[in-house]
Amino acid sequence: QDGNDATKDSAAGQQVSREKSGALPWWLVCGDKNPEVTAFYMAGFGRSALFISFNFLVPAIIHFAYADAGCRQYEGLDDDALFDDGEAGQYFEKGWNKGAAASKPDECEGTVLWGLRPSSIVSVTATIGGVVVACGMPLAGSIVDATDGRHRFGQVCVWTLTLSNAAMCFITRETWFLMTLMQAVVATFSFFGLALVVYAYLPELFTDVEECVRVSKAGREYEQVGMLVLIVLTTALSLGLGLGVVPTAIVGQALAALLGGPLCVRAFQLFQPRKANRARAPNTWLVADGAMHLARVFGQLKRDYPNAAIFLVGQIFAEAATGSLTTGAILILDNVGLSAWIGVYLAVVMVFMMCGPTLYQAVARKTGSVRVSLLLSIGAFVVFFVLFVFAASTPVLAWCFAPIIGVVYGWYVCVSGGGGVLAPRGP
Repeated sequence: QDGNDATKDSAAGQQVSREKSGALPWWLVCGDKNPEVTAFYMAGFGRSALFISFNFLVPAIIHFAYADAGCRQYEGLDDDALFDDGEAGQYFEKGWNKGAAASKPDECEGTVLWGLRPSSIVSVTATIGGVVVACGMPLAGSIVDATDGRHRFGQVCVWTLTLSNAAMCFITRETWFLMTLMQAVVATFSFFGLALVVYAYLPELFTDVEECVRVSKAGREYEQVGMLVLIVLTTALSLGLGLGVVPTAIVGQALAALLGGPLCVRAFQLFQPRKANRARAPNTWLVADGAMHLARVFGQLKRDYPNAAIFLVGQIFAEAATGSLTTGAILILDNVGLSAWIGVYLAVVMVFMMCGPTLYQAVARKTGSVRVSLLLSIGAFVVFFVLFVFAASTPVLAWCFAPIIGVVYGWYVCVSGGGGVLAPRGP
């Protein structure tokens, strides 16, 4: 009975969407007549803009962490004979302990909270946030699937994500650690919760698989455009006004809240509420219901479609790894003196990412196998990022890697949609 009600409600939602077609102004349609597809595009654009702003926050967090640890940053502007450009962004202890002939000051070994080095604070808090989010996702999944609260939960995620970004505008030396934890835990959970809600709508909007794939691909493009727009605007203001890392972080968070927040709010004015699409386990907490449902689904997948199950597990670990690589790359750029150019660097990477799908298709045609292209993309991404970590020791070398990382990462992103290659065809 629950399944029939869910089917009827989904059909009703599609009918409402069709009835509203053409009722929106052209500048809100985003190229589609279905308002809920429009909402999908708008939510992707806004959510990505809110998410990518964290990359401008990382240098500010590092700045405050080193300051609290008693370190100072050598700018490398006065004595080019003794200091190369690669050391311009490094933090050192005050004073010289090796005499006037020393090539550089001693490395700063100060610590902040929990005895952590300043360079470790971002990765540690991101790890804490990742664990919290992973534990909370079964709860979010149960709300989306087993209750009537999907739409309300999405609205809560939108406002929480937007307000947490806006709160980052007040980051100071006194509040930076609290702000970091809030961004790592609250904002991250809201981001993934919002993504879960938005993608839950997608399969309910179509009966044609090809149309669903088309909209999903277009949604990915809107996400990339949202990130690129936020990066370009923030970087332009930062360079044009000569802002430091902290003001740049504040500008980035403000732009994200002002740009991404209203788009996501508007998206949930277009999305229609839905009934639960499965029955909740009796006398069970939502988080336990979500975890048990996830285990049942994966068990069925492993039994009936083992190749797809293996691919899913691999993709889970790959997505977790690539999520942390972004933070690692920013730390490397900061270490070689490119803190002020992180926005430009990310923009270059984003532009070259657009070449990735073309390379993916070209390799697939050449080898005659989409699976081979998927595997090669993973291998290429790992190889080139490892080379970036160990070889990008100067600003020039770091810039040389920007287009390569962009193309390879864009190629790798196609893996996110590669599950469809292993999915069994219907009757």
